Amino acid sequence: MALITHGSGYLARIWNRLPACLLHLPGTDGVFEEEVVARFGELLGYHLILNGGQLPDDDEADAVIRGLIDDFLKSGSRGGVKQR
Repeated sequence: MALITHGSGYLARIWNRLPACLLHLPGTDGVFEEEVVARFGELLGYHLILNGGQLPDDDEADAVIRGLIDDFLKSGSRGGVKQR
């Protein structure tokens, strides 16, 4: 239960770093979730496995989140934002 509770906190961290412009762009539905949120979950799982079930500290998690969002914005086809 603690893992689920703490994991939900990472979602808040991701959404807090999301540029407001992404909330209103048509054609981006699901792309951010797929390339940032799901990817973070995958990396978090690897971290848990490789570190005896220990969650990353906040600085490490924030660095990964920043990197995923930056990569997402840089790899886009319209104004730095990927579309479907």
